[in-house]
Amino acid sequence: MRNGQRITFKGEADQAPGLVAGDIVFVVQEKEHALFQRKGANLIMEKKISLVEALCGFETIIEHLDGRHLHVKSKPGEVIKPNQFKAIHGEGMPQHGNPFVKGQLVILFKVEFPQYLTPDQQHVLMSIFPHPAPLPHHSEAEEAFLSEFDAEAAKQEAQREAYDSDDDRGQPHGVQCQQQ
Repeated sequence: MRNGQRITFKGEADQAPGLVAGDIVFVVQEKEHALFQRKGANLIMEKKISLVEALCGFETIIEHLDGRHLHVKSKPGEVIKPNQFKAIHGEGMPQHGNPFVKGQLVILFKVEFPQYLTPDQQHVLMSIFPHPAPLPHHSEAEEAFLSEFDAEAAKQEAQREAYDSDDDRGQPHGVQCQQQ
């Protein structure tokens, strides 16, 4: 059943001789779950896996809402990409009135990358994977290194610039001739 769906038992409320009994109405309220989120008939969950598991395969046990344990495995040779969705058919929520028809259990994979690699690890990876294509020679290219991006600081800077540009409106710019 869905959140907000009503279950009505006609004529089952307070009963007394000579009176028509009212109805009992239950309204279903979904309770949030720590692992699963419901989207229609599908259950969505997030699973963190290591880079090695994403590249070489993984196995995990998931305890389902009904207490069953699912042994979930990736296919041999399959690579799981960051933020990729995979599904297990028939393991979602049962359909109201037909409990044998179920949605999907959808898993969003979050791949945890290592913080750094040792020179030995880099060497092993470079020996396994194809090397990137060489860059064309550019004699005037300047060397630039990447750093961390702080989205909050960039947002504050953009707001500060917008505020400063509002202060400049209507003000003369550049050199002005003196009036005589």
